[in-house]
Amino acid sequence: MGRLALLRLIAQWRALLTVIVGVLLAGIIGANAPLYTAAVAQIGMVDRLQDQPPDRVNLFTRVTVTGAQTTDIDAAWQTLDADLHAL
Repeated sequence: MGRLALLRLIAQWRALLTVIVGVLLAGIIGANAPLYTAAVAQIGMVDRLQDQPPDRVNLFTRVTVTGAQTTDIDAAWQTLDADLHAL
């Protein structure tokens, strides 16, 4: 009985290959959906912030300084502040 099932699968290899490719493509698309939605949300937020006048925009950010930057935190903060104001 197992041999008959195996022979039948081998005879219909095109249908089996189509199913395998379909499952792989569905898995890839499903795995990328959260990345796509996050990217669209970020683009929408950036566009909305750029459309607003500067006096209506209030951003709260949290910055972590690590590594070589820890020796002079004030200089690192000034650099980050200048980068933010340049945007």
